[in-house]
Amino acid sequence: MYPSYAKKFATDFPNLGNQYKQKSCPTSQYNCIAWAMSECHRWWWPGSAPEGYWPPDLPPDLTIDNFIEAFRRLEYELCVGTHHEWRFEKIALYADRHGVPTHAARLSWRGVWISKLGQNVDIAHKSPDLLDGPLYGTVVYVMRRPWTVRRLATALILRIRTSSAITRWM
Repeated sequence: MYPSYAKKFATDFPNLGNQYKQKSCPTSQYNCIAWAMSECHRWWWPGSAPEGYWPPDLPPDLTIDNFIEAFRRLEYELCVGTHHEWRFEKIALYADRHGVPTHAARLSWRGVWISKLGQNVDIAHKSPDLLDGPLYGTVVYVMRRPWTVRRLATALILRIRTSSAITRWM
């Protein structure tokens, strides 16, 4: 039997099975884009103001090019392959069959993919392809940026902030 947060995983993510680990409790404080941007204090999505955030000088359009530009501003560049490269932090951008952005996952410094599932939990999973399915579609672009000491520290703090909530929740 699935935990309550995972009741729809079998239909939303048919490839996932039990190949994931819960990393946080459900929250609407941040979403997958915020998580991929290394934030857990606000919701990132075009056109979501005033509750959410999107860079004010970017259009509120729900296009993959708009998401790529938002990540470029944080020094990400397009790359090939979802494999772990020890010098790079990576993100995978998903889109549905119509090319509409749906999700982003982030590759940790240890080589594990982590996704924030909307208002649901964060999960760790071995491959971004495990989330392919009717809810998120497929990975359409991968981007990377070099790890720096500051980015590693931010990633560690982010993980502590979000995973400590699960301890309080359980």
